[in-house]
Amino acid sequence: MDFWRNRSLLSKLCLGMIVLVAACLAPELMLLLDLGGIEFVISCLAIYYKPVIEWVRDKIQTVNNIVIITLTHLRICVLSRPASFSIHVTYCCLLVLLTGAVYMPFGAFIPALLVSDAAHLTFI
Repeated sequence: MDFWRNRSLLSKLCLGMIVLVAACLAPELMLLLDLGGIEFVISCLAIYYKPVIEWVRDKIQTVNNIVIITLTHLRICVLSRPASFSIHVTYCCLLVLLTGAVYMPFGAFIPALLVSDAAHLTFI
C-alpha cells in the first residue's frame, strides 16, 4: 500500500496509463486489478513482460557490440590512414569521371575495406 501512497501525482498517472494500456493487451489484468489492487497488477506486469524486456536488452547489447566492432575495424583500417585514404579517394573519383557509373568505385573501395589489417580483430 505504501508503494502507491508514496508516489507523486505524475508517477501515479504514468503507472495508471501503463496499466490501462497493458489491460487492453492482456485482459486478465482487469481481474487482477479488481482482486489485488494496483500494486499487485504492477508487480504482475513486471513479471509478465520480463521476457520481452530481456529480449530487448539482448538486442540492444548485440547492436552495441556490432557498433563497437565496426568502429574498431574502421580505426585500424588501411583507409583510415591519410595517405592511403587520399590515394584511394582520388582513384575512386577518377573512376566516376571516366566511367560515369557510381557502382564502379565501390568495386574498388570495398575490397580495400575488406583486405585491411583487420586480422587483429576477434569477432563475437
